[in-house]
Amino acid sequence: MTPREKLSARNKRYREAHKEKIAAYRAANKAKMAAYNKAYYVANKESEAARAKVHREANAERMAATHKAWREGNRAQRNATYAERRACRKRGTLHGVSREALRAIYERSEHLTQLTGVRHHVDHIVPLKGKTVCGLHVPWNLQCIPAQENFAKGNRL
Repeated sequence: MTPREKLSARNKRYREAHKEKIAAYRAANKAKMAAYNKAYYVANKESEAARAKVHREANAERMAATHKAWREGNRAQRNATYAERRACRKRGTLHGVSREALRAIYERSEHLTQLTGVRHHVDHIVPLKGKTVCGLHVPWNLQCIPAQENFAKGNRL
């Protein structure tokens, strides 16, 4: 065990043994601690950013693997979020529309894909930017259809 690990273990044992004493001190010195923390943050703001950058560079592969695993495990949520962003850029979203309802449609699409083995897409019944009419990115304008049908439909009703 390194000296740093020994110190860390000792400090942890102390904190566990003196929880009440530490809580009382923090409650009595709340303003003093807030002022100290703020001064520390201001003094070390740039060095924190530098440390974060070094950490990201040193752990780039591990972080990329973590992000990839999250994307693969949360595909429906990711697709719903990206679709909402695209719709917002096209001004096709209403405020107050439930994100959970939209996410449920994308989850249904993923479920149908896994169930049937045929890739399914979430399609806008009335396109967001059609030649004759424009729809909205809302649950009642979305449907789950096979990808081939969606490609054949294109940007039409």
